[in-house]
Amino acid sequence: MITNIPAPSHAVEKLAYHGGEVETLLGISAVTRWRLEKKGLLRAVPGIKHKLYSRRMIEEFLEGRTGGAKIETAALRGGAR
Repeated sequence: MITNIPAPSHAVEKLAYHGGEVETLLGISAVTRWRLEKKGLLRAVPGIKHKLYSRRMIEEFLEGRTGGAKIETAALRGGAR
């Protein structure tokens, strides 16, 4: 038996984002996202078939705390190698 489940009275915060959403949020290309992952600056949630990126990981990346590495502007533009 299916019952009507009331909608939450408050907005639900999104905890994880797909790759395309991360690219849009950060204003980067898929190639840049891949490069940031390769450098260890942006990590996907482990153990999931499709890559998901936690909101906390994205915030840490933006604050420059990921992996103890400093994020340079060139890396965001995809120019750093």
